[in-house]
Amino acid sequence: MGKNLILTTNSFPESKGEAFLEAEFPFLVNNFEKIYINPFDLNTSLHNSISNFNWEVVQLPQNKKKLRYLLIQNFGLICSAWLTELVKSKRPFYYLKRAKKFLNLWLGWLSEAERWHQFLLKFESKNTIIYSYWYENQAIPLSILAAQDRLPFRWISRAHGWDVDRLQRKDLIIPFRNWMAKHTPDVIASISEFGQRKLKKDYNIKSLVYRLGTKDIGLANKNPPTQVFKLVSISSLIPLKRVHLIINTLKELKLPYEWHHYGDGPLLNELAKQSNMHNIKVDFKGYVNHKELLSQLHSNGYDVMVHLSELEGIPVSIMECMSMGIPCIACDTGGISELVNDDNGWKIDVKFDTKNLAHLITRIAANKDVIAKKGLASRLFWKEHYDASQNFNLFVKEVLLKD
Repeated sequence: MGKNLILTTNSFPESKGEAFLEAEFPFLVNNFEKIYINPFDLNTSLHNSISNFNWEVVQLPQNKKKLRYLLIQNFGLICSAWLTELVKSKRPFYYLKRAKKFLNLWLGWLSEAERWHQFLLKFESKNTIIYSYWYENQAIPLSILAAQDRLPFRWISRAHGWDVDRLQRKDLIIPFRNWMAKHTPDVIASISEFGQRKLKKDYNIKSLVYRLGTKDIGLANKNPPTQVFKLVSISSLIPLKRVHLIINTLKELKLPYEWHHYGDGPLLNELAKQSNMHNIKVDFKGYVNHKELLSQLHSNGYDVMVHLSELEGIPVSIMECMSMGIPCIACDTGGISELVNDDNGWKIDVKFDTKNLAHLITRIAANKDVIAKKGLASRLFWKEHYDASQNFNLFVKEVLLKD
């Protein structure tokens, strides 16, 4: 009999949110008898409508225990978690100041852990694997079950960027991460060496590196030399991604260019107003579903991708562009150096000067041979390091299905 997989996600299989999981999912489908997907943000209509021949979206049962009882029952566990953070986080006042807020969060986590316990009762531990796609959200209730000795299942978790690097968080802290470090999954699979280093340095958590990957849809159509130089960027429109610096850089350019941005967010209207320039065609495309995004990247003849995020993990969007032979200009932050190097693209300092970047783009636009050379190098680097068929087969074989 084959094994079951319980996959916890943030929103997948909804199209908006974790579209990059689509590349990995077929490899899971092909290797497990049944997959049960529990999104953290569960859309009720999605739960009621989506199922397939060997996977389905599931909802955890309701917690029938009163929160007051859960609080009393787990008082020692909560105190242990709190003391761990007061000592190890080196920010005791952060936790003390937010004591009421965190107490409410703990009640929610305890309730969620109880829901998980009830759900898991119908599975046999020897035939079932739990796979949390992020090392937060549902990983916290699972850590609680582990601390309570109520998780006799093999548990695997991915670790990406914001769920690893506290610098990517608003308050520069990942709540109760030091306590979670005492109740870890059987394997934490970091998607980057950067994440592996951060987990070890900040929390003394051991992890293995298993990279993500993207599907091969072939080399993108090339922009003819006679046409206007075309730039593309892909990100949420939030301050961290620093899309305004793309605008400030393009304002320094003297020749006509095109810039197309994929992604929406709270800064859309503000950035659209800032980008009104006479010498450049700007196209804010907003949210585009993943399949259509790949189609447009493949067909629209983009010369170079620009990614100026201040903090980053390993952007799947860069992988996708590289797979199509579109080289990237990116700030050297987080795991970017594991993707972009001097052979296949252009790394720039996080604290770059927009005038210098404008000069770089001008030089790039004037040398189509360099673009072609780096585009080919991007494609070859992706094939060696970020090909979905290679990386996900390895992850399933060496991690998920390992006895």
